[in-house]
Amino acid sequence: MAIKHVCSKWNHAEDKLVIHLEPSLEKNQIVRMAGQMLVDSEKLAFVYLVDCKDGYHYVVFNRNQWPTLKESLEDKRPVYILTDEGELELVQFHSELAYLLSNIQDNPNYGEKMNEEVRRIFFNKD
Repeated sequence: MAIKHVCSKWNHAEDKLVIHLEPSLEKNQIVRMAGQMLVDSEKLAFVYLVDCKDGYHYVVFNRNQWPTLKESLEDKRPVYILTDEGELELVQFHSELAYLLSNIQDNPNYGEKMNEEVRRIFFNKD
């Protein structure tokens, strides 16, 4: 089973967005940033995959964090996670998120609530 790391805090900078995770990730466990995102429609979350020595770890962005994700996407600010040894960029974060958003918008396969919240937050549609 994959280990989940939930975004607990953000540091906004002019040129990037740095995410604190709970529990934190240890840099020496990370093999690579997968550059891939998934959707958890039931929990209203976007999930970024990190390939670690013990398997995939999930970086979870819950519904209450979506406005910050939208800002980062609009400003094209790269997104980083804070590890025990510094910051690591979530590669392809914006392109993956944009791809998912375009698929979710007006697509009933993701569930009514997910579709509704994506439309409201990312596309300003009620």
